[in-house]
Amino acid sequence: GGKFSAFEGGIRVPAMIRFPNTPLFSGYPRNVVRRALAVNIDWLPTLAELVTGKGLPIEYEAEGVDLSSHFLAGDAVKVRDHYFWHHFQRGFTYRWNNFKLLYFPNDSGSSDYLAKNYLPGYYLFNLKENPQEDIAQDLKSVKPDIFEQMRHEAVALFRISCLKHRNLSCSDQDLL
Repeated sequence: GGKFSAFEGGIRVPAMIRFPNTPLFSGYPRNVVRRALAVNIDWLPTLAELVTGKGLPIEYEAEGVDLSSHFLAGDAVKVRDHYFWHHFQRGFTYRWNNFKLLYFPNDSGSSDYLAKNYLPGYYLFNLKENPQEDIAQDLKSVKPDIFEQMRHEAVALFRISCLKHRNLSCSDQDLL
C-alpha cells in the first residue's frame, strides 16, 4: 500500500531524531534503531518531557504517549500494545501487538482514485509472520478467537471515535 493506504506501506513511516552536541540529551544513546509502535501524536508529549523535564501540564489532554523512556531503555520498554486508526473515509485499522485488523481498508497502491480502492470486509494479519500483509494469508478463519476479540474491541473504539469526531463517516450497520 502507498499513501493513504491502511496497509503498512501507508502507515509505517520511519522517523529520525537528531540532537547533536546538546547537553540536555547527553545521556541518550546514539545511532540506535527502535521498533516500537509509535504514532505522530506521541511527539508532543515526548518533546514536552525532553524539553521541560515535566511533560505536559496535567490539564492538557494529549492522546499520545511520552517516548523518552523508550529512547533511553530501548525496546525493553513497551510504548503501547494496541492502537486504533479511524480512516477518513469509512474503514479502520486496529493493531494489537503483532496482529493487525483491517476493516474496509484502502489499497491506494492500485489506483489514484481512492473511492474505487476499498477492499470489502475484515482482514487479520500477523505482521511478524506476514509483514507484506498478503491477503492470501488472512488469519480470520485460522485465528477466530483473536479475530473476534480484536473485532469486538475495534468496533467499540470505532463507535467512540465516531462520537468524538462527528465529521467522520460512521455507519456501523455492516461492522458486526
